[in-house]
Amino acid sequence: METILITGAKGQLGSELKEASKSYYGYDFVFTDIDSLDISDKKQTENFIKKTQPDWILNCAAYNLVDKAEAESEKALLVNGKAVSNIAEAIKGSECRFILISTDYVFDGKSNVPYNEDSPTSPLVAYGLS
Repeated sequence: METILITGAKGQLGSELKEASKSYYGYDFVFTDIDSLDISDKKQTENFIKKTQPDWILNCAAYNLVDKAEAESEKALLVNGKAVSNIAEAIKGSECRFILISTDYVFDGKSNVPYNEDSPTSPLVAYGLS
């Protein structure tokens, strides 16, 4: 049975995935939020992932207060940047697959064609930069 770790389980996306998971049998879902796994803490993240040994990680944890991110850019970068790096480092060399849900705020909105994974980023605000 594959284990799927979902971070940010109390947020909008995480809670929807938790509800949807009830329809998927044959998977062991592990739902965390900051009270059970603070992904901005590198050692805690490494230890949790080592103990859980997930096959998949879906990171739904995010600092998503767009306007507040201007004043709290370091906090936004910690949660949306450093914490993601902590997860990536913790699974380096393993078979674990990592899915990160991002935002369109990483783009400046000036493109005449749809953006894709390879589109260059050009954030206009601290939130998109994080």
